[in-house]
Amino acid sequence: MRPSVWSGKYFYVWGGDFIRNLQSGAGYCSCLEPTPASTNPSPQNNGYACVFNPVQLICTNNLSPLFDIFINGNKECSDVTSCYCSKSLHTGVYSWYVRAKNHWGYTDSNTWTLNVIDRPEVATNPSPSGSSPSCSSSPIIATWAPGQYNVIYDVYLNNLEVSSCQDIEDPTCNFGTLSSSNYTWYVKSRNNCGYEYSPTWSFSVDSNGPGTAQIQVLPMVLMSAQIPLLTGILLQIPEDMMFTSIL
Repeated sequence: MRPSVWSGKYFYVWGGDFIRNLQSGAGYCSCLEPTPASTNPSPQNNGYACVFNPVQLICTNNLSPLFDIFINGNKECSDVTSCYCSKSLHTGVYSWYVRAKNHWGYTDSNTWTLNVIDRPEVATNPSPSGSSPSCSSSPIIATWAPGQYNVIYDVYLNNLEVSSCQDIEDPTCNFGTLSSSNYTWYVKSRNNCGYEYSPTWSFSVDSNGPGTAQIQVLPMVLMSAQIPLLTGILLQIPEDMMFTSIL
């Protein structure tokens, strides 16, 4: 006997077996339960996939014979016998869900979000960089412009890892107070699809700081002078007056 199906209101009976069994007093039918919703999406909700590989959407459901998989509301994989769908997608944000089916009907899963990204772009617009020296008495704060699809950064100073600037998300790093010298630094940008190194940038640290005024004190000069004023009164300048000159 083929199974009957509960639609939510009625049993749908395939063929006449059920009627004949009732007439003969057997009084039974074979009824299906609804399939449970699919779970455990891969990639996980709000997860990432790489644009240069087909995206493989996977879920868990061992009680359903058939599945339809929808991406952005469109049925991309239909009547597949396992909860699996492989599609090539452009970069962007997608929503997807799984419809598990049997003769009873279907059950939709939760809707999950998928981010399709490319390899990270190279960091640009570094600061500090160039010939203008930084002052050694102040902490050196390095910044850069993040590229698209960047998630995590590692920063290197003179080819050594800056321990406080590993696995950071913000495009800034505090080098601390540095002694007078020339320095190089670069940034490694990472995401789930790979990594890229920036160019190596350089800067210098000057113990005097940028633009420090040079003050020269001239030797003390003792003098006495009489300067005529317009009124004819003489101005007497004491001999112990000291003159200095600032260059």
